Amino acid sequence: MKIKLKAGLVLILLVLLQSTLFSRLEILGAEPDLVLAVVVIIGLSLDLKWVLLLSFAAGLLKDSLGILPAGLNTLVLPLLGFAANRLSRQMLIEADYVTAAVVFIAAISYNLVIPLLLAIMGSPVSLGISSRIILIGAIYTTLLFLLFSRLSRLPGIKF
Repeated sequence: MKIKLKAGLVLILLVLLQSTLFSRLEILGAEPDLVLAVVVIIGLSLDLKWVLLLSFAAGLLKDSLGILPAGLNTLVLPLLGFAANRLSRQMLIEADYVTAAVVFIAAISYNLVIPLLLAIMGSPVSLGISSRIILIGAIYTTLLFLLFSRLSRLPGIKF
């Protein structure tokens, strides 16, 4: 139960940071999405019911504090958590570079699905902007994930 509570608190903290600090760390229109990275890590680590519960709660909170139309994160984050959970059942994911690759693929998927859903909802996003955000956002998210995973292993820092 302790790991699930810790994961929930980390998600809440990251959603708050995402809506305040990380939105100011924009590079060429893309911002890091560490909430997505943690949803993937939770998907790789926990039982499916906890993955769905925590990723749904993160999506709901992210929707309530974000600028996207309500429900997009609440729909997409649990799907990505589910996919990561199913992937972890199919293969052993131990090395950091494999986890980073899964985070990268999830970030690309997220950055592909959101503009598609926005277009379906009648708010199309420019193809140039979308393609730039898809790649840069995925790289940015993955690099910050790697940085924070390295920092969390320093002596005296516990997550």
